[in-house]
Amino acid sequence: MAHLCDGSNVAQLLQTQPFDLALVDLRLPRVHGLDVIRQMRRAGFSQPIYLISALYTEHDAPYDTIAAAGANGFLPKPIRQQALLRLLTAHSQAAQPQKIPLQHG
Repeated sequence: MAHLCDGSNVAQLLQTQPFDLALVDLRLPRVHGLDVIRQMRRAGFSQPIYLISALYTEHDAPYDTIAAAGANGFLPKPIRQQALLRLLTAHSQAAQPQKIPLQHG
């Protein structure tokens, strides 16, 4: 588990340890959450990524935009414990941690 305050160094973090799943907030200082997701996908991260936000509800989230950025889904804030547990359970059996190899040059 890791916590980034603004997402600006997500590529470096992906090279240091494996992750099963990522939760990315839509509103981050300095970097937009969808840009962080795009950066993660460009870096080769293929595990599930879920966007979290208090800005949208489950009914009005722009799912096309979220999916186009590379997110697998959306969790509205405040995150309900049952919804998070369901998400983690669904991915715990299938997901294998992934560490992105360090790229030179």
